[in-house]
Amino acid sequence: MSFKNLNSQDKKLVLKTFFLNYYVRLIVWIFPFQKVREITGNMGKRHNNGKINFHKLIWAVNVTSHFVIRSTCLTNALTGQILLQQHGYKPRLLIGVIYNEEFEAHAWLEYDKKVVLGKSEKDFTPLADIK
Repeated sequence: MSFKNLNSQDKKLVLKTFFLNYYVRLIVWIFPFQKVREITGNMGKRHNNGKINFHKLIWAVNVTSHFVIRSTCLTNALTGQILLQQHGYKPRLLIGVIYNEEFEAHAWLEYDKKVVLGKSEKDFTPLADIK
């Protein structure tokens, strides 16, 4: 489905998510992680009027992440966390690592103990649970 075929509410959500994802990408690039958490944590406290369906919010992050230059699992998880919190959901952002001949890190978002953003076939060991 192309952007022009979306209804006006979905277009608004996609645009908001796109710019939010770009903003998060920018602050992840510029600031140390502690400052990023401070900024994104404050953004998640701003509540929107009207609750948007959980799956619609996840869909918007997945769709827009393909159009954000150098988007990463961390930027997508942070974007999803902000959006979900703004709409009254309480997701968990996890950062984990795995060592298989080389060190690898990954971020993902869980809700109701299920991975909703950043699924991976690899079994990462969570190091940080960021609320």
